[in-house]
Parts: sequence; structure tokens; C-alpha cells
Amino acid sequence: MTNDRDARADARQSRPPVSFDQFPIGAPCAVHTYKLRRLRDQVLGRALFGEPAWDTLLLLTVAHESEGGMTLARLMTELRLSEDGARQVMTDLERAGLVEPDDYADPATEVALTAEGYCKLTVVLS
Repeated sequence: MTNDRDARADARQSRPPVSFDQFPIGAPCAVHTYKLRRLRDQVLGRALFGEPAWDTLLLLTVAHESEGGMTLARLMTELRLSEDGARQVMTDLERAGLVEPDDYADPATEVALTAEGYCKLTVVLS
């Protein structure tokens, strides 16, 4: 299992970082939804809303579609999550089979959707 995890990590590290300015046709809904949520937070206040698991899935969908990488640290920055909060979200999503398994001990850890997670998000965003 460690070899599989290492191989996935090596493959993800070779991908460029996610760019929200350039993305393939399949990701516009995820990008648009994520940007609307950030605008909503700015206008109405972040304290009223909070769905870090959903926002995580949107970001990972964009990362998957653009063949870019997403680290736990970038996820924490984008979603303004503490390290413990990000680990909890990722652990919950892992239990649901939506993200690749890892221990999330290092903020530099690459995070990604599973094939099942990507398929489910594609259905939801279609």
C-alpha cells in the first residue's frame, strides 16, 4: 500500500498547480460555483455560511480537471481552514470514498479525488 501511495504522490507532484484562469470545459461549473461562494462570503460574511467539505470537493474537481496539483496547505489557505480542520474534512471525505487515502500529517501532502469522487462530483455539477 505504501508503494501505491508513493506512486500516486509522485504522479501528483509532477502536475502543475491549479489555475483558476485556465481550465478545461468540464470544470467551469466547479470554478463558477466556488467563485460565487467566495463572493457570497465577502458580501454577506463568512460567519453565516460554512461548507468546507463541499468547497474542498469543488477545489479538488478543478484540480483534477486542470491536471493541477492541490496540497493540503493550499487547501487550508484557499478555504481558510486550520490544519486540524483541513485534516478532519479530508478524513471525512476519505471515509466517504471521495478522496485518496492519506494520513494528512504534512501540509505539503498532495490531495486528490478518487475516481469515484470525481464521477460523483461530475454528476452533481452536470
